[in-house]
Amino acid sequence: MKGLSLLASLTSLLLMAYYYGFPHTPEREKVYLVGFEAIFSIYVLSYALRLTFTFNRLSFIKRNWFEGLLMVLLLYDIMSLYLFGVPVLQNIFENMGFENFTLVYLTFVQGYLLLFVGIDAVKFSYYLSKLKLRTPAIFGLSFVLLILVGTLLLMMPEMTTIEGSMNFLDALFTSVSASCVTGLIVVDTATFFTFKGQLIIMMLFQIGGIGIITFALFFALFLRSGVGIQSQNTLKEMLNTANLVASRDLLKQVIILTFTIEAIGAFLIYSLLGDVLHGPDRLFYSIFHSISAFCNAGFSLFTNGLYEDVLQHKYYLHMVVAGIIFFGSLGFPAIQDLFGIKALRERMRYPWKDWTLSTKISLYASVILIVVGAVLFFVLEQNNTLSEETAFGRVTHSIFQSVTTRTAGFNTVDFGILSSPTLIFMILFMFIGASSASTGGGIKTSTFVVIFLSVFTTIRNRKNIEIAGRTLSTDLLNRALTIFLFAASYVFIALFVVSISDPDKSALKLLFEVVSAFCTVGLSTGITAEFSTVGKVVLMLSMYLGRVGILTLVVALSAAANRKAFEYPNAHLMIG
Repeated sequence: MKGLSLLASLTSLLLMAYYYGFPHTPEREKVYLVGFEAIFSIYVLSYALRLTFTFNRLSFIKRNWFEGLLMVLLLYDIMSLYLFGVPVLQNIFENMGFENFTLVYLTFVQGYLLLFVGIDAVKFSYYLSKLKLRTPAIFGLSFVLLILVGTLLLMMPEMTTIEGSMNFLDALFTSVSASCVTGLIVVDTATFFTFKGQLIIMMLFQIGGIGIITFALFFALFLRSGVGIQSQNTLKEMLNTANLVASRDLLKQVIILTFTIEAIGAFLIYSLLGDVLHGPDRLFYSIFHSISAFCNAGFSLFTNGLYEDVLQHKYYLHMVVAGIIFFGSLGFPAIQDLFGIKALRERMRYPWKDWTLSTKISLYASVILIVVGAVLFFVLEQNNTLSEETAFGRVTHSIFQSVTTRTAGFNTVDFGILSSPTLIFMILFMFIGASSASTGGGIKTSTFVVIFLSVFTTIRNRKNIEIAGRTLSTDLLNRALTIFLFAASYVFIALFVVSISDPDKSALKLLFEVVSAFCTVGLSTGITAEFSTVGKVVLMLSMYLGRVGILTLVVALSAAANRKAFEYPNAHLMIG
């Protein structure tokens, strides 16, 4: 029955994908409905058999309460319809003003199925933990799976406004960009994709920003399906927490804070788009841009992003989006430490309790980089992209560009005409990126701070790297230097390859695109769609490694290693 239930889940997903991805007639809707109801019967049979043959039925019902609740609602509807001839759901929907009951009921049934599929996915993830895969492999493979599924969905005819299907390379590029929360595009998201396609893209960067594993383990905890020690250890390494209990607590906070911040952001954006959009479009645009901003994805439903004519001078909207981006780039542990209910209560109860060192580095480094970036942009662009702006507009644009440069990918000015000095300092800021355990990319602010402190310590001829009354270990410095060297080496190699494949573009713009892709920023000077096939492949690989590679490397370096019980004699070596 477990195998049959898994087969039913996969069949329902394929059936739903075919239903939404391909055109069909109203007559076919009834055929789809029969198929979905057949799948439902398998779930009902599976639940009934498991309940019948379990030794402790009360414990089973408590453990699978959510699944049981769905079964009760489903059986109530079926019995009322087929035994008593009272179409309860049909009467409810018709009283609410819905005319096409078949379509509405089909949507309702699909919602049910998605919940069951989610339950099965959580149970299946438990068996995956028995494969003894290390955290870097699990994290990397989860993104490969997300990218492939996204590519197949985007290639369906109903996802785009063109006739036929989107070509594979562009669909793959878009899926990689969305899943890796980058924002580089080869087609216009606003006009090329239908509502369904835009919804798929939004789901990709929402899941990509938080992570498939995070979602799966959260629902496993929510449904009390059981999370093994290895799964908890995977979560501990991904979130970089001190112990398994802290990782579970942080997991709940991550999901709650993510949806809370995105909901508040969507509400604020919705209130500021009243003179631009109306009706359902206004609501969807608000949700889309709030999620895109928090996940640092950079996707926009406006052709020119926030540089669109109707948005270019909406400065309060710019500041709201910048604020959402800032929270998304801080990192989940820092957000929990700063705004978590438990953390706030503890600080109110114990006023002497301070933020953690990681939180201080994330917050202070982010603020300093934003201020420095805003000042540089203001000075360098005041006679260029800011020449026709008011004083308030110049300050707002400067702050926004400084925030978005480090990882987000939105723009409120024309990046195609930015001066060379501006592009150069933006490349540096993109390379530094966001904070650890955030939705952003780059080498991370903590890596930059550790390397900077190491240089400062060497200049002052001190032995230990110290910050805020703490000494940083040599292991931390080695990891930071390794990440920096890995990132710099990859950028150099990628730039070398694209300079061969796309010789018609300037080296500075090619470097800007490569760093933007590798650091999952998504900013572009407007040449992404003009890249050759080899160039697009390099950018896709850069986005994937930028989202997965650095984090994977950090986790791999954090793993316990066999230490030697001896040391070689010290050697003297000339440096410099």
